[in-house]
Amino acid sequence: MPPSPIDPARLAALPADLRALFRAQEAMIEAERRRADDECSARLHVESELAASKESVERLELLVKEYERTIVRAAPARRRPAAGPGALPVPFPRTCRASSR
Repeated sequence: MPPSPIDPARLAALPADLRALFRAQEAMIEAERRRADDECSARLHVESELAASKESVERLELLVKEYERTIVRAAPARRRPAAGPGALPVPFPRTCRASSR
């Protein structure tokens, strides 16, 4: 705790109720200082978590792009056109044999 800015000799000369007010004010200032330190620590923690999350998202986006490039190179004929308003449905090729009943 930093040294008190109030001279103890002068404080002792004040009436008891004023001394109590000075002590209460010092306690409030110290509590506010601790709260500000805690808030700063929490903010730094959240910022580091956010940075780590952004890095993870960027890495995942790169992996998705690489996966999409791999799929397009491996089988460009199997790619379906984007379905939008007015687009005709394109059936997938049948991969299972019809069972005989």
